[in-house]
Amino acid sequence: MWQIGDITVHVTQVGKLLVHYKRYKVVKPGTPTALTSIRELQAYLNTNKAVMVPQQ
Repeated sequence: MWQIGDITVHVTQVGKLLVHYKRYKVVKPGTPTALTSIRELQAYLNTNKAVMVPQQ
């Protein structure tokens, strides 16, 4: 799980090239899962200076 201000990014599955993740401000049941490349998600996290947080 990564924290960017008040937004949480929860990585659910990692493949060879793609990653499934959920992005939310408040944990809600039924939050949709997004799909992107690993490089794009890494760039997004680095650009926004995300901080890794322990899972709850």
